[in-house]
Amino acid sequence: MGVRGPAWRAFVEQIRTTSGHLPATERAAALDDTATAGSTASGAVEEFVAKVAERSYAVTDGDIARLRDSGMTEDEILELVVAAAVGAGERRWRAVYGR
Repeated sequence: MGVRGPAWRAFVEQIRTTSGHLPATERAAALDDTATAGSTASGAVEEFVAKVAERSYAVTDGDIARLRDSGMTEDEILELVVAAAVGAGERRWRAVYGR
C-alpha cells in the first residue's frame, strides 16, 4: 500500500500540466498548496485552496460566489477544486506513508 501506482502519478501530472481553463501554474500551486501570487483572483484563490485542503466540509456557496465575483469562470473554479482536493489528499497520503 506504500507506493502510488503509475495511473495515480499520471493523473496528478495531468492536473498539473495539461491545458485547461485555469492556467497550469495555478493548478500546480493548488496541488502543492503554495502561494498563488499573480493568479486571476489571488487572495480569494489562496483562501479557497486552503479551505478546500484543510476543511472542505466548510466550503459554501458564498466561497464559490467570491471566486465568481473575482472573475473566475465555473470551469476555472472546478479545476481549482479538483487540484486543491487532489493535492490535499496526496499530502495526507504522504504524511501517512512517507512517500
